[in-house]
Amino acid sequence: MHISLLAPQAELRVRPRFYEPEVHSMLAPLGPLFDAVGVAFVQGAAGDVAYTATDERGHFAATSCQHAIALGRYAGNNVAADLIGVAPMAYSQPKYVTCLDLGAWGAVYTEGWDRQLKLVRQEAKALKQQINSVWIYPPTADRAVALAAADPLIPVA
Repeated sequence: MHISLLAPQAELRVRPRFYEPEVHSMLAPLGPLFDAVGVAFVQGAAGDVAYTATDERGHFAATSCQHAIALGRYAGNNVAADLIGVAPMAYSQPKYVTCLDLGAWGAVYTEGWDRQLKLVRQEAKALKQQINSVWIYPPTADRAVALAAADPLIPVA
């Protein structure tokens, strides 16, 4: 059996005592440990732990569902690619949106890193409710639906 591990780097930062200030000096290489137990290391990260560029213009993934979901798709694809010996895909997610619920007033929806206002009030609120009740949830337990939802090339709405 071949097992691959996806992690941001090939070393572990060890902090034996909570108050230890010199964390950077306590790197433990994981390669020998992985080799000993037969685990392949695939460099990468996904979800809210990832701090990675989303585009070529210097924007980085935010701690948000819109980036975590896409990062997870790329991470899953790249672990599978490693298992079958094909090239991984480079993460790219140049589209950025913000949808902020403002209570009874409604919501605001913006697009772009400069936050161009696109929808307001009830129209934006309906979109926010769609995001919170449908878009951020995993697909149904159906193999074809789940595999289709895992495709990293799904366009961001």
